[in-house]
Amino acid sequence: MLPYWPKIIQQWLSAAVFCLVFMSSCCAPTEPSLIFSYDDSTPFPNAIKCFTCTDKRSNRECNERAYDAFCPKGTKYCHTSHYVNQKTRESILVNKKCAEIQDCTMNTVGCTDTSTKHVQRCVSCCEGTQCNFWSPHNSTTAIFSTLTPLNTAPLQRIPNVILIVGLSITTRLLRLVT
Repeated sequence: MLPYWPKIIQQWLSAAVFCLVFMSSCCAPTEPSLIFSYDDSTPFPNAIKCFTCTDKRSNRECNERAYDAFCPKGTKYCHTSHYVNQKTRESILVNKKCAEIQDCTMNTVGCTDTSTKHVQRCVSCCEGTQCNFWSPHNSTTAIFSTLTPLNTAPLQRIPNVILIVGLSITTRLLRLVT
């Protein structure tokens, strides 16, 4: 092997190499290594994900068991319905889903009393991926929050002719005053 190394070091290196080769062959994993493949590509432009659950006892339970998938086409909002005991502040029932605009209006969002004493149903809607992490507990948190304006009408613009006439009249008045 190496003539200038003492015999003991040569024997030790040979034993170490043998052990490494033996251990790698006998202790090789019997199952293939796990390969995590997570396809997060959007199925269509502006696709969102929402926390989704049905009839969970708390917000935490809902989020832990939420189905992680993109919302169907045509849904732009995340909807949360939360039944709360107003006296004890305890959660009773949480439902979360993907929602269309008709599910999220100023009339459907907020807190309302139920037929059960001291129980309120609070509904919130939001726009954006997994924006419904929290659940509403009162009228302060039961809101409709959007990233884009709901009114998509074009801005009213002053026609150029009126603008030019107005500027010329203002200029003439300023000359008369000075």
